[in-house]
Amino acid sequence: EFYCLNIVDLATTFNVFVVLHRKTAQAVASAYKWAWMQWAGVPDKIVDRGKEFFGDFQEVQAQFGSKMRMIPVEAPWQNGMVERHGGVMGDIIQAVVSETGAVGYQQMRDVCLHAAMAKNRRPGKTGFSPRSLVFGVDEKLTVSGLNHYLEQPDDASITASREERETRSSMDTRKAAMKAVIELDHS
Repeated sequence: EFYCLNIVDLATTFNVFVVLHRKTAQAVASAYKWAWMQWAGVPDKIVDRGKEFFGDFQEVQAQFGSKMRMIPVEAPWQNGMVERHGGVMGDIIQAVVSETGAVGYQQMRDVCLHAAMAKNRRPGKTGFSPRSLVFGVDEKLTVSGLNHYLEQPDDASITASREERETRSSMDTRKAAMKAVIELDHS
């Protein structure tokens, strides 16, 4: 059994989903530092109502100057945007696991990574993807058959995707995640 930490930037809807072995304050704090703070920095405010955000997690936030706002149990709608994005990520992950048969911690990490990447590529209401709003550019797709024909041939990565099991598995997971986003968009 695994848990996931769902982090959403409310300004851009950029979404990070991290697989956790346990749902403890220490595990959440560690994952948050690794998956968010190392590249995005310290946010002004963090909002949630889970008990895993007490203790170690609050200490980490206090050290870096973030404010914590705990949502009352009686008012879960106050965290609606994060919950909706988490629900969509759950749908994508479920579709990917169903298609790829992913099992185990490492494979679930890959599924969550590709699910978040696929979701962050999708243009939002502004016409820009969350990824382009955060980084200023869209993501370069490696091992892309279309890029190979339309842009610059990438023979080494195409060959690797055919010969290396791990690369092929990663590409299959990416394909399933992108397909799930398209299917959700058109359902």
